[in-house]
Amino acid sequence: MAVLFGDPSKPEAYALRLKFPAGAKVEPHTHPGDEAVTVISGTGSVGLGDAIDLKKAIPVGPGAFVFMPKNTPHYALFSRGAVIQLNGTGPLSMHYVNAAANPPATH
Repeated sequence: MAVLFGDPSKPEAYALRLKFPAGAKVEPHTHPGDEAVTVISGTGSVGLGDAIDLKKAIPVGPGAFVFMPKNTPHYALFSRGAVIQLNGTGPLSMHYVNAAANPPATH
């Protein structure tokens, strides 16, 4: 992850660049603010809901844009890996629908 501008921990605009390896999965979660996501490279799928449903996930590729309203449960799958840009207004936080899906913190 790279911060392009702003500070996502503060109540201000920010932009992040995130790289996901092939096979990465982001379990269903919500955010307290709106998200605007652009796929820079790679491919994946995104979906709405409290559980991953491959039949309802929408494929995305380079140039795809996804707007996710605040507090909307969603998930992402990156079969071939991807680089995305995430724009929003902080503070950014992530709340997993299933708390057990929260990955361990790394420093």
